[in-house]
Amino acid sequence: MNTILSNAFQSLIKKAKEQLLLNPSADQVIILQTSLNNIYPLINPNCSCHEEENMFIDMLQNKNETEIKYLVCMWNNCGLDLPSMHFRRTLLAANPKNADTIMLLNGTFKPLLFPLKKSMPPGQ
Repeated sequence: MNTILSNAFQSLIKKAKEQLLLNPSADQVIILQTSLNNIYPLINPNCSCHEEENMFIDMLQNKNETEIKYLVCMWNNCGLDLPSMHFRRTLLAANPKNADTIMLLNGTFKPLLFPLKKSMPPGQ
């Protein structure tokens, strides 16, 4: 991982852990960095309900900040994972450039940088 990405993701991981400490009942947190370099947290109290995700995307649209550069999705056990398919589809619908959003995932031996478009089914 190059230094710029490493620094960006270290900051996002730190913010995700801080949000989990502040919100211990949350299932997961998603921290993202927009193309304007603003960082926003989504505290997801219940991953089976997409209401929080929808409100979060609405907030980004209202701020006119729908282009996302980096994304970290962390479960309450601090594991890194993909956000829900609903959230990824909604990000793509909000801005097609989000196909290139880089997500940080747990790898077998080291963290993986994974573009959002590669996490989608063919044709989406």
